[in-house]
Amino acid sequence: MKTLTIPNLTELYNAGVKFKRSTGSLLDIKFCQGTLEIPRLRIRTSTESFILNMLAFEQRHFLEYYINDYVFILNRLINSTQDVQLLVQSEVFESKLPDAQAVVASLNNLARGSILRHKHFNFKYLCDGLNDYYNKPWNTWMATLKHDYFSSPLTIFAVGVASAVFILTLMQTVCSCGVQFKK
Repeated sequence: MKTLTIPNLTELYNAGVKFKRSTGSLLDIKFCQGTLEIPRLRIRTSTESFILNMLAFEQRHFLEYYINDYVFILNRLINSTQDVQLLVQSEVFESKLPDAQAVVASLNNLARGSILRHKHFNFKYLCDGLNDYYNKPWNTWMATLKHDYFSSPLTIFAVGVASAVFILTLMQTVCSCGVQFKK
């Protein structure tokens, strides 16, 4: 049996994935061209019990498990307070809980009620797309370059000046070698 693993949001961010709040329904999570679009979720103290009740109702009365799969995918994406902070910064999460750790704990409690059904998992293509993007080293290298070296206008300017000095020095070396050979 195949195990479903996907990187969490912090790992995806470090691989260059951008997070965007979408305007679709709650279950309309999409990944396209390096952007993960997630509908807004307002997390309150009552959210956990509401979703647990929806999970129980869905598992009892329906053949398709949409809420179950949604909870499962959120639990896989969100493992730490850094993951929650990324979603809050992207305006995907609006939390009324005391801190990010409370959000992580609430999502972990929800996941205890979810069941993974491999044949009918609604977010299979999302997981495949995220894994494909994450496993390409080029994406991680470019994200590291952006996050570490091009994070401010001053660093971009410094890299530009250093590149220009390097190119001019290289040109001067080539020209002076050319003059030496002509003599």
